[in-house]
Amino acid sequence: MLDDERPNTLINSDLLQKVEGKFVRIEMFHKGNAYRVTEADLPFYIGRDPKVNSLSVDKELVSRIHCVVDIKEKQIGILDRSTNGTVVKVGEASSVIIRDEFYPLTGKGCLSLGEQYSSEQSDLILFKVVIEAV
Repeated sequence: MLDDERPNTLINSDLLQKVEGKFVRIEMFHKGNAYRVTEADLPFYIGRDPKVNSLSVDKELVSRIHCVVDIKEKQIGILDRSTNGTVVKVGEASSVIIRDEFYPLTGKGCLSLGEQYSSEQSDLILFKVVIEAV
């Protein structure tokens, strides 16, 4: 047992501080289109209605305004505003279904709107969060 009685999360907090940075942009890719979203472009709307959304997905399960990329508590993430939920998959981790909640985005991953994640889907939205080292 360690002499220090602090929880492991505090012991490891020095490592986290070294990888923190400032959000620069999120790059999104959908059906051959690339979207380079900076802080000035936020909030960035994703949904079925092309008149309202910056990224439009024409599918029955996708809500008119399905989700929003935005910053909350100094972290970039996705806010689900849909009827059917948004599935988020980051890296090799398991996918997570969010409904009416904010989910922070890091690294690389993909979004599935209104249906379970499958690597075979044609409507996946790929993303990459770009952070500038402090």
